[in-house]
Amino acid sequence: MFESVLFLHSWFRWVVLISIISLGFKFIKSWIKNEKWSSADNSYLNGFSQIYYTQLAIGLTLYFGLSPIPKAIISNPDLIKDPYFFFFGIRHALSMILGVGVFHMGKWIAIKKPIESRYRILSITMIVTLLIVISAIPWPKLVYGRDLFRWF
Repeated sequence: MFESVLFLHSWFRWVVLISIISLGFKFIKSWIKNEKWSSADNSYLNGFSQIYYTQLAIGLTLYFGLSPIPKAIISNPDLIKDPYFFFFGIRHALSMILGVGVFHMGKWIAIKKPIESRYRILSITMIVTLLIVISAIPWPKLVYGRDLFRWF
């Protein structure tokens, strides 16, 4: 079960990354062109929210239910000194939760602000979210890196 959920989590990250980038470009373009907020923008924003929260739910399922890494760290706290265990036991999870929090807060602020400032707020939010997510991905050449495309 762990391998199947990890496979899903690994592949679904590309959906999240492509969505962040495309929605970020859409918001930046609309901000620069001074476009009016539309109901389609609400749909894009809510659609991305569902994608991002789904990835978070898959990740939390791995972390708290299926992954042996947090369990190993709890039974042997010295493992936290190892870059692999530190990354997957602490940094990856906290960074991704921070990314979701930044996105959620930026979305909430944008919706509460006047329509004229929504694209600006959401553009900045998407850029910061993207940077956090990119920093928390286990890129292949890193000490704790994994393959870009995980196979069974």
